[in-house]
Amino acid sequence: MAKNIDLLERQRRLAWYLIVPAVLVVFLVIGYPLIQVLVYSVLKYKLDGVTPPSFVGFRNYVFILTDPDFWLAVQNTLIFFGLLRYARMCFGSDCCPGGKFEF
Repeated sequence: MAKNIDLLERQRRLAWYLIVPAVLVVFLVIGYPLIQVLVYSVLKYKLDGVTPPSFVGFRNYVFILTDPDFWLAVQNTLIFFGLLRYARMCFGSDCCPGGKFEF
């Protein structure tokens, strides 16, 4: 009985040894760019190569959310998405075997 418990414990430990590096890589691949984007989003950059970045806080967000060109781009994107979705529903059934949608 003690051998079975020892084997089960070794298998659990092996499972952790195998999963931890994969989880760390996923967190690094997702986490580092996410943090970097959040830091960049509250800074003002001048691309002249001389001026250092300055902290502007949420002014970048206020600027983009009050910009009419941004909302026009969002509107165009939603219209484009809606038209393509409608076209897929109308014409996509002819491409599917048996005329059935499969997701």
